[in-house]
This record gives sequence, C-alpha cells and structure tokens, in this order.
Amino acid sequence: MTTLKDIAKICGVSTATVSNALNNKKNVSEETRQKILEAVKATGFQPDYIARGLRTRKTKVIEVIAENMSLQSSAKIVESITVLCEAQNYKVSLQTIRLYASLGEEWYKQEKAYRTALESILRSVKADGIIYVAGHGRTINMEPEKIHVPMVMAYEYSNSDKIPSVVNDDSQGSYDMTKYLIGMGHRKIGLIGGQIENRHVQERIWGYQKALLEAKILYDPELVRFGSWERSEGYREMESLVKRGVTAVFGITDVIAGGAYDYCMEHGIKVGEDISIVGYCNQEISEYFYPKLSSVDRNLSEIGYWAAQLLIDRLEGKNIRATESKGNIVKCPCTLVIRDSVKKLD
Repeated sequence: MTTLKDIAKICGVSTATVSNALNNKKNVSEETRQKILEAVKATGFQPDYIARGLRTRKTKVIEVIAENMSLQSSAKIVESITVLCEAQNYKVSLQTIRLYASLGEEWYKQEKAYRTALESILRSVKADGIIYVAGHGRTINMEPEKIHVPMVMAYEYSNSDKIPSVVNDDSQGSYDMTKYLIGMGHRKIGLIGGQIENRHVQERIWGYQKALLEAKILYDPELVRFGSWERSEGYREMESLVKRGVTAVFGITDVIAGGAYDYCMEHGIKVGEDISIVGYCNQEISEYFYPKLSSVDRNLSEIGYWAAQLLIDRLEGKNIRATESKGNIVKCPCTLVIRDSVKKLD
C-alpha cells in the first residue's frame, strides 16, 4: 500500500511538500505539484483521511446519513451533495438507515426503533460534519447536544435552531401551480393528496388554499381527497371528483396524477381536453404520459447543493451563503414545468 513517504521518495521531496501539494497549499511550485500528482496517479495513492483527522482533528470528510436511498428524492440530493463536496475538496461517506426495508411502510410511527437505528449510526460518525437526508415529510426531533459535530438537515425540517434545514418551498410550488390552473380558466379544481400527516402534503394544500383565496374561489373540502401515495389512490379518488364536476385535478405527486390518467383512459375522458390534470415532483414518468403531464419541479439538486454549502461554510467559519434563510431554514424555490395536460377554458 503506497504511503505519503513513498510519494515523497519518488518525487525527491519531503512528506510535508507532498501534503501541501495535495491540500492545494500555495507554498508549492506548480512544477513540483504536477510531479507529485503524476506520482499519485501512477501509484494509485489514496490519502488516509481518518488517520489525518486523528492528527489534525479535521478529516475533510462529510458523513451523509440517508433514511432511504431507494427514494428518487434521496438519490438526487445525495448526488448533488457529492458534487459540491468534491469541488471543495471534501470526501463524502454515505450511510443509510434503510427504514422502509427494516421497519416497513409506516416506519415513522415506530419512534423507538427509529431512534435506536439513528443513534447507533450517529455514535459511529468519524467525520467533520453530518448531512441528514430525510425521506418522509415531517419535523425531525434531533438533540444537538448529543451530536458531536455540526449537522444540516436536507429535505425536512429540524426541531432545533442549532441544526439548519434545507427544504423545498412546497407551499409556494403548489400555490404557483394552482394559480396557473386558475389563470387557465379553471375554478373547480380537485386535489388528490397522500397522507394528511405528511408535511409535504400539508404545505402543498396550504399553497392550493392560498391561491383559491386570492382568486376569491370558495374552498370546498369535498374536492380535496387524502389517502396513500400509490397510483391506485389517484384512480380511486377520480370517480368522486368527476361526479362533482371538477374541470381540473391536481395530483400531489406525479404517481397519483398517473392514477387519475388511468381512470380517465378507462372511462373515455380525454386528458387535456375533457379534463385537465397536473402533478407534483416532475418525475421522469411525467414526460411519458399522454398527453405529457404538467408538473412542479422540486429542484432537488438545489437542496443538496445548499445543504453541503451550509455545512462547509460552518466548518470553515464562513457566513452562510444562502440568499434566503429565515430561522435557520433555507427554502429552495420550485419551478413549474408546463406541458400538454391543461386546457385553457373560455
């Protein structure tokens, strides 16, 4: 196994010079730096960040703890965290709690088992800081005094002001989409949501209600349906919404909107002509519906980017760079992606 001393011997320099070159210090000539980098590449040398951390108390490693990597949101957030960290010379170590696999669909109701799994991982962390990537919409109870390194929450809210949170601006995204439907002439707009206790659902409903209120459209609770996150939920709830004469339906996820499409196809209702349907999340499937589904893009990469940047800024003693932060919460704006599933009414 190649060591720092080996690289120094190959290049005819001191180990301190090799270390300075690998850490982009300015007191190394460009010629020497390139010589060292070539030797590193040729030997396959990998710095021992943990050993260096024991000496300097700085590992240049960030621990990412993900609740569920099987979720589309988690994968995109972790990828953007990794890109930002690597650009700023930090390594990423990834651990996943695998909550769905280990505790089932309603793992979030098993607080004791969840705490046991989380605390076991937290005790094992040997990094400069932690980014916690959540998978279920809620406020997460963390105890900063038990976490020995700085921490940032991604995708969900922390209960503590000491732990910054980077989240979607879900209420604004839902407001923008509902306002778009109203601008297209729709006044009777149904909404099919997931589980009511989910914070994402709650915020998207707030945005929906706000847009209706501003347009002086009376909120009708009979047009808002709750249930599971499954595609079958969209299918099941469409029957009652169609009977109530809605002209547009807002699926709180693209998967739920897909279920609404299924119902329309089976009952001879043409989406984009007889009824309008929109979704949320802008998943890849939204482009493969016919007609293509208008949706709200959550800009998940921005969440990962800001979570990593906030943590690195904290570690390096810099001011937080987020332009819009309030109460240690950074809200990343969502974007409307308009396709072909909405008809403009006269």
